[in-house]
Amino acid sequence: QRPQKVQSDGTARGFWAWITRTVTRFPVVSIIIVVAILGVLALFVSQAFFVFFIGALSSGIQAIRLNYVEFFLKFFEGGGTEFSPLSYERKYSVITK
Repeated sequence: QRPQKVQSDGTARGFWAWITRTVTRFPVVSIIIVVAILGVLALFVSQAFFVFFIGALSSGIQAIRLNYVEFFLKFFEGGGTEFSPLSYERKYSVITK
């Protein structure tokens, strides 16, 4: 099993050497590739920060909402009319209380 690993490692290194040699023959292509790789890395990093920001924002909104609900219940006084959803009459079921 060891010779297969050595062979695959040599094949991979040879492939990367061939790619590097081919790309460096054409400086314009190598610059484009470097810019593309940096652009993809910048995109990944910015997306990670965006996801972190959205998570922090949603947890902050939840905390504020819960504080508001807890605070609002101290001053709420019941009263008014009971909710009746458009006076729907049941035909096939019975409400048990």
